[in-house]
Amino acid sequence: MEQLPDGISITPAATEPDRRATHRFIERYIPLEPTAIPALNVDGLYDPVILTARATTGGMVGALLACRPRVAVAMSMLGPAADPGSKVMELDLLAVDASRRRSGIGSSLLRACGAALEEKGARILFGGVTDASTSPQVASFYRDAGYAVLADGQHLPPFLGRTWVMPFTEGPVFWFWKRIA
Repeated sequence: MEQLPDGISITPAATEPDRRATHRFIERYIPLEPTAIPALNVDGLYDPVILTARATTGGMVGALLACRPRVAVAMSMLGPAADPGSKVMELDLLAVDASRRRSGIGSSLLRACGAALEEKGARILFGGVTDASTSPQVASFYRDAGYAVLADGQHLPPFLGRTWVMPFTEGPVFWFWKRIA
């Protein structure tokens, strides 16, 4: 994976202990459900990309989760004919240590995620921001990273001919998306 010049390395969270540590790290910044970071035994369902950014000291300074959208997971449970695959993925979680923000860690995690998803054959990555208090700064971050940022309250467009958001779910403050392949 990508090596940052200041001694930060980005690696996948490939073991259960890595994933639990990723959960604990992200939960410092974002309230999470206990199953927010998928366990290894459900990787076939969610097809996740879980990345961590660590300092040379070994401490985690950033983490990211992208996976199949809930709609795709639900459809896959109906059988192979209904499964839309993993062409469209959702950036579900991204957190960077507060003392390390604006140092390139978040952008590097996004680039590494895009590369990993492209390897898997994904074509679109989208996400939503739910914290209105940080939305102007976060919108600028995603715009600078090449994502289309939709206006507050604007609905996510269909990708590959279908809607990727569960019906009747409360929308985020804003959506963002990017074609990755």
